[in-house]
Amino acid sequence: MIDGLDRVDIHSQAVGTNLFHLPRYLPDQVYFIFARRPYKKSHGGLLIEAPSQVLDLSDFQRENREDVQEFIRRKRTTETQSSQRNIIDLIDEDNFMYVQQVLTAFADGFYDQPENINSIPPDLATYYQQHWQKMQGQGLSDVAINILRVLTAEETPAMSTVAISKIIKADVFDVAEIMETWLEFL
Repeated sequence: MIDGLDRVDIHSQAVGTNLFHLPRYLPDQVYFIFARRPYKKSHGGLLIEAPSQVLDLSDFQRENREDVQEFIRRKRTTETQSSQRNIIDLIDEDNFMYVQQVLTAFADGFYDQPENINSIPPDLATYYQQHWQKMQGQGLSDVAINILRVLTAEETPAMSTVAISKIIKADVFDVAEIMETWLEFL
């Protein structure tokens, strides 16, 4: 199993090669499982001539939440029960890294400390900082900054690139292009 495939810089690989130099054709009963954030197929970096299938974990939200709740139930102690009850309401079941880091923090006792109850674990903060740096690339354009303002406005509902372009008075294609490069982060 290969996790974090989205962290590979496909621009640094030679044209016509596979990520990690994996074979294009697989022998019978040889399987690879790749885990990654959402992406456009054209940015996948894999050349595979074998049957494949995609499993989108967002299609299993109820099961994911049940798994998280069961994990927390098993880790619960009398003194942390109330703080964990508060944290479970904050868990975003669509964000694997968030859930994984928060559950690890539970297991490590991070949330046993009252001052940490409203904090994100340090490793998660580092992860988000790395994503922010990757999103910025060589710097953010005025359009990108305006998109971020819209996306981070308090209680912003889900909206299309057309709606965002109207709000910031920018060309819809410019907005779509920026949003496409941010797909894995959104």
